[in-house]
Amino acid sequence: SGLVTSGFFPIVLQKSGKCLDHQGGTTDRGKVRLWECHGGPENLWTYDPSKKLIVSSFGWCLNADPVNGGSVYISRCDPNSANQRWDRDTVENTFKFRGNEAYCLDAHKPDTFYNGATVQIYRCGGASNQQWLFQRFPMEKVQLCRHSDCRSGGDTYRASVGHWNRMPHQIGNDGLTRVEIPPGYAFQYFEHEYFGGWNHMYGSQDVKLTLTFTGNDNDVVSSFRIRKLPEGNVKLCSHVECISGVFDAIVGEWSSMPSEIGNDQLSYVHIPQGYTFEYFEHDNFGGWSGKFGSCSDSFSLNLAMVGFDNVVSSFKIGLAC
Repeated sequence: SGLVTSGFFPIVLQKSGKCLDHQGGTTDRGKVRLWECHGGPENLWTYDPSKKLIVSSFGWCLNADPVNGGSVYISRCDPNSANQRWDRDTVENTFKFRGNEAYCLDAHKPDTFYNGATVQIYRCGGASNQQWLFQRFPMEKVQLCRHSDCRSGGDTYRASVGHWNRMPHQIGNDGLTRVEIPPGYAFQYFEHEYFGGWNHMYGSQDVKLTLTFTGNDNDVVSSFRIRKLPEGNVKLCSHVECISGVFDAIVGEWSSMPSEIGNDQLSYVHIPQGYTFEYFEHDNFGGWSGKFGSCSDSFSLNLAMVGFDNVVSSFKIGLAC
């Protein structure tokens, strides 16, 4: 065996955006868990459709105990073992366990937003904690550009989920001018290498975003992270009933309120599990502020109940975990 990386990709849980991750390298029954996607070898896998094997970047195979709730781990590859064979369903985005096809690769539902969450096999149900996005089938990539027109050549770079503590050489340190972010992903960028200094994050579930850096952000980015967004959108409402005056907000910084809500008109916010909502008294994030959001539950924020009905003028949406 030994470390191999060419042709190996992250396997990302649809529900939370966390990655399938293994510990122990070549340790028999090495633990498999959920972890934040970082692009390291513990996050990387390939699928052999002829042998039905999910193989780690260390050359060991995904294995499971053939019972409902059975443990998932890595061990030496054995193509003759049904407990190592998985059917990849590219429509439902599931891995069905050949040891018992009633079971699927599953992330323990209450913990799917936490690093270290349990991965198991469980009776197939099609829920998003059994849906896995595999780059080879394919996963979208974020495009980084040195120039605002993203011209071809050595001035662009396509990056997948993970942590980039320095800029790729195609872009260079402090060379980033434009970023194109596909739906379902978030791009967080930092002033300094190794994620230091100021930072900002943007992403949308539904539309492609294009960031063109100008002013203080142009040619000053030195590191970045790309994450798969959790399910859902943060919903803002000008009335508690959310009948009219409704707006689904993307991840990012809103220096003033969208026209659908209006300044000082916000009454209710629904925050899906895994997101945060930070609100401010004045435009451009001035005055008092409050922040809500959780890795463990969704949250319904009635601003009248916390004494801030119809007084919010700007907000930020981020990720809780």
